[in-house]
Amino acid sequence: MENYATIMAINNAYPDLFEQERKVAEYILKNPEAVTNMSVTELAEKSNVSDATIIRFSKKVGFKGFYHFKISLAKDIIDPETKISTHIDVENIKASIDNIFSYKIEEIKKTADVIDTTSVKNCIDLIVNCDSLYFFAAGNSNPVAVYAAYQFSQAGIKTVVNITPEMQINAAFSMGENDVAFGISNSGSTRMMLDVFEITQKRKIKSICITSYAKSPLAQLSDCTLHTVMTEKIFFEAFSSSRMMPMVVIDALLLLLSKNKTIDAYKHNSNCEQYLAKYKY
Repeated sequence: MENYATIMAINNAYPDLFEQERKVAEYILKNPEAVTNMSVTELAEKSNVSDATIIRFSKKVGFKGFYHFKISLAKDIIDPETKISTHIDVENIKASIDNIFSYKIEEIKKTADVIDTTSVKNCIDLIVNCDSLYFFAAGNSNPVAVYAAYQFSQAGIKTVVNITPEMQINAAFSMGENDVAFGISNSGSTRMMLDVFEITQKRKIKSICITSYAKSPLAQLSDCTLHTVMTEKIFFEAFSSSRMMPMVVIDALLLLLSKNKTIDAYKHNSNCEQYLAKYKY
């Protein structure tokens, strides 16, 4: 499919598509740019079809799956006059750094546009009033959970973080009624994360999640959802790091939290820094 335009592939395959698959094709042809940032579930909902239909459609038009279809579609629709280059070359470090940073800046701008301010306020209220803040994550998101736990603890919030599935499941069952679960998952569909949040929901524990897919299963299980925008998976096929945007959102929450009069985040952080100064050289 490398030399075959995605839109042309859809048009060529259209006569052989079933009725449900044609619904998908028609939606994509009308909203190609929006589709590049959708999950399988989101596109299925917009097209009024099942998730399985999206997968079948992607294969029928010549791709291994929906992920590969999105990569090709994204490359097709970007305006060549305004697009940011995806080229990375160790022989041209300056241009490569410019390209990478340009994408990061674009992600931050898009996240700022889509993040819901009411959800942010609700998240801050939950955090300020909780007994303990439990962080949950899996795979590549685990370092973000550890980072978040450390940062919030510096602001005077009691935090708990575990990185193994066994300890996270145990933590979900041991949380108190005034604790808050904070999940971090780019896809919002990681099985372990869904298990944890199903437990907290059944136990009526309040929860927050950061995810790139606002209508993901994890978002449906959460009381507050903070939506981030990710483009790396589409534009950088060889390597994808999904950690930066959740960390930016966490930093934003911390800065807003520092202005909350209920807690004295600055004083707590200053006390910690003064005590730890003797370990720094």
